[in-house]
Formats: sequence, C-alpha cells, structure tokens
Amino acid sequence: MLRLLSLFEHDEKNQVARDEIMRQLGRFDEAVALLKTAKSDRYNEVLAVKIERLAAAGIAELHALNSWPLWPASLDEPAQVQTVCRVL
Repeated sequence: MLRLLSLFEHDEKNQVARDEIMRQLGRFDEAVALLKTAKSDRYNEVLAVKIERLAAAGIAELHALNSWPLWPASLDEPAQVQTVCRVL
C-alpha cells in the first residue's frame, strides 16, 4: 500500500485515489485534510464524500467506492450526496 501511495502522492489526476489509500492505511486525519484540497468533478465529489464519511467513522477496511449504497448502512446519508447523486 505504501508503494501505491508513493505512486499517487504527486499525481493530481489521482488525488481521490491517494486519499482513499490514506484512509485504508488508517491515516484518517490526513485523508480528510487532503480531500478538502483535491480538485473534483461530480464523480470524484461523490467518492470524496464516501471516503470522508468512512475516515470520520474510523473505518479503514476496504469498501467498494463506486457501488450503491455509497457507504455502509451504519453511516447516515448526508443530504449533499443525495443531491449529487441525483445530478449524476
């Protein structure tokens, strides 16, 4: 995972992937902080919200980011993601 992180570390096209790797490594605070600086389109915005919710909950386990539901049922669904999903 650390090698993969080093490949994405300075790649602007893969900022959200980098932040997901940080979350999986248990570096939750860093992942959330970096997500706030990542450039995003609508698709990446949805992924970023999911990563942020998982990090805030302290969940490091692997989760499918591009499947429905967007996060484990144990997490509340934020209103802004519902809006983004409708736009997509």
